[in-house]
Amino acid sequence: MKDPKAPAAKIPGFSPRAKLVEVALRSADRRFFSRAIVNRIWLRLMGRGIVDPPDQMHSANTPSHPELLEWLARDLANNGYDLKRLIRGIVLSDAYAISSQFSGEGEFPAPETFAVGAVRLLTPRQYSLSLLVAAANPDQVSQQVVAADWGKRREQLENESNGLAGKIELPSDNFQVSVDEALLFSNSDQIQNTLLKDSADRLVGVLKSIGDRRQLIGRAFEVTLSRTPDADEVTAFEGFLTKREKQGRVVAIQQMVWALLTSPELRFNY
Repeated sequence: MKDPKAPAAKIPGFSPRAKLVEVALRSADRRFFSRAIVNRIWLRLMGRGIVDPPDQMHSANTPSHPELLEWLARDLANNGYDLKRLIRGIVLSDAYAISSQFSGEGEFPAPETFAVGAVRLLTPRQYSLSLLVAAANPDQVSQQVVAADWGKRREQLENESNGLAGKIELPSDNFQVSVDEALLFSNSDQIQNTLLKDSADRLVGVLKSIGDRRQLIGRAFEVTLSRTPDADEVTAFEGFLTKREKQGRVVAIQQMVWALLTSPELRFNY
C-alpha cells in the first residue's frame, strides 16, 4: 500500500524514449540497431531471422547470410530508417516468393538457407480477416472503390474481425489447435451466422445460384483458396455434395465452404 506521507515521485528531466533513440543512434551502436531492425522484420516476413534466435545477436551466433544482413542494415540507415522501403524490398524479392514445396533432388534444404519457403501460421488477426474475405461475396470484395470508401471498408472489415480474432489462439513454435478453437469452428453460432450465412453478401449465397456442381466446386476453391481444384478434389466434393444434398442443397454448400475455410491451406501461409 502506498505511503501517503511519502514524497511524490520526481518527474525525470528527460524523455526515456528520446534517450533510447539517442543511445540507439549513436555512431558506435547504430550498426547494431539497424541490423536488429532488419533481422526482426525479416523474421516477421520470412518465418526465421537471418540471425536466429533474434535475441541472440552476438559474435558467437553468426548470421546465415552476413552480406545480406549488412547490406539491408546499411540501406535502412542510409534511407532514414524507412521501414516501408525495407518491407517492400523483402516482399518483392525472389526469396520471399519462393515456394514452400521442395522440388529438387537430395535432402530437404536446411531452414537457414531460405532455399524453401517457410510454412507459417497466420496470426489471429490475419486469419480472422482472411476468413471474412474468403466467406464474402467475391464480387463485392473485388469491386473497385475510391480511396475514401476503401478506408471505410477496410475499417469495417477490421472491426468485424476483432471479435473472432480474440477467440483464436496465438501461434507458437509447437502449435496445435486448442480445444476451444476446435469447438469455436465446430459449434459456434458466430461462425454459422458470420461466415456461412445464406445471403447475397456471402459466398454461400453466391454458390447456391450455380447449378453445375463442377463449376460450383471450382468457384468455391477459387474464392477460398485462390486456386483451382485438382481432379481428385473435384471427384471427392462431387460425391460429398451428392450425399449431403439430401439434407438440403444450401446445407450441403455450407458444409463444403466450412471444410475449405477450416482447412490447413487457409490456416497457414505457404
